[in-house]
Amino acid sequence: MLSGARLGQEFWAEAVDTAYYLINRSPSSSLEDKTPEEVWTGKKPSLSHLRVFGCDAYVHVPKEKRTKLDSKSEKCIFIGYKDGLKGYKLWNPVTRKVVYSRDVVFREVKDVIQHEVQPKEPEKIEFEPKEEESDSAAEEESEDEEPQTPAVRRSVRERRQPERYSPSAFSSNFALSVTDDDPRTVKEAVDSEDGKLWKEAMVDEMASLHKNEAWDLVELPAGRKPIGSKWVFKKKTNAEGKVEKYKARLVAKGYSQVPGIDFGDIFSPVAKVTSIRLLLSVAAAFDFEVEQMDVKTTFLHGDLEEEIYMKQPEGFAVKGKKELVCKLKKSLYGLKQSPRMWYQKFDTFIRGLGFTRSKADHCVYFKLIGDRVIYLVLYVDDMLLVGNDKEIIQDLKTQLSSKFDMKDLGAANYILGMEIKRDRAKRKL
Repeated sequence: MLSGARLGQEFWAEAVDTAYYLINRSPSSSLEDKTPEEVWTGKKPSLSHLRVFGCDAYVHVPKEKRTKLDSKSEKCIFIGYKDGLKGYKLWNPVTRKVVYSRDVVFREVKDVIQHEVQPKEPEKIEFEPKEEESDSAAEEESEDEEPQTPAVRRSVRERRQPERYSPSAFSSNFALSVTDDDPRTVKEAVDSEDGKLWKEAMVDEMASLHKNEAWDLVELPAGRKPIGSKWVFKKKTNAEGKVEKYKARLVAKGYSQVPGIDFGDIFSPVAKVTSIRLLLSVAAAFDFEVEQMDVKTTFLHGDLEEEIYMKQPEGFAVKGKKELVCKLKKSLYGLKQSPRMWYQKFDTFIRGLGFTRSKADHCVYFKLIGDRVIYLVLYVDDMLLVGNDKEIIQDLKTQLSSKFDMKDLGAANYILGMEIKRDRAKRKL
């Protein structure tokens, strides 16, 4: 949302609030296609007032607050809704103040249309890993690239970050850690000073895909159109901000999937941050063990139910077989149904081990064995294991590793932007 609106991270809190506002007014299959708002209040919510986050908004200035020569409106940016008020939450970039108003005219798409330009032709690049690293290396042209959204013009006035939006104000609540120097294209990655490391990361990703038998190379059936793919690069950092790993991930271009043909249901839950904070509080109060595990190539564990074809990855088309396409067998990152396929597979497995799923949070599971208890919290590929006995935690780790490709991170110290430090000597009961 922030990227699409061309807003800085100081508006992170507003983006989160707006996302939850929309989720509460969206149908849910778990609620028999009712919205959470309808279930809670008993009334269907109105959707007529919804607007595009970050769009330009012109707020009417009352007569008593302007002279004849003053403008009748002020240009602001729409940043959300306000509970209890029948108005919109807006940001005035000139006065640097939040404004609430009902008397607003929105320009949701006009600026984008005015500034729209034809997307550049994707640059043709070649990449061939070392022969000893991969036997499936070949050249590939970058085709069917997603058009770049032209920037919406914003004020060039320097924006000072409000104190209430400083990183310290919410660093313990949110998980996203993004670095500005992560490359956006294969060419940018291999031409950078870390080019060798990015190449190795791509080769590792391809090796993982082949190991998991993610696809078969086949001829494209008549009448079918393959979706594209792209490489996403990210430097993985620790709690101190130091780079620990160079990660290259092949992502399917799920935005081109056709509903009803390429995917059906896509909803998948993730653990609530409040659930994690609650269990950490329980662990601190009763001296429970808190361990952490990470699932490698998470979505590749999910099996696809639909028939999907994808172009061969850029830089890794098989020599002599460039005309073939990948018939996907596993739920790659980027596919709309991937999170759901992974969650379904994990949910079936963990409940098969005798765990009970929480009714309050479908990504929290627990199991009682006599006077011993263990909780498991799943947040996509991150897991927290909380329990009062090390032995049952270790047993669960062994069972998980036998089914999925797991990484044991030991005692939990960092999850979803929260740094966990433990001092048992200072524990208070």
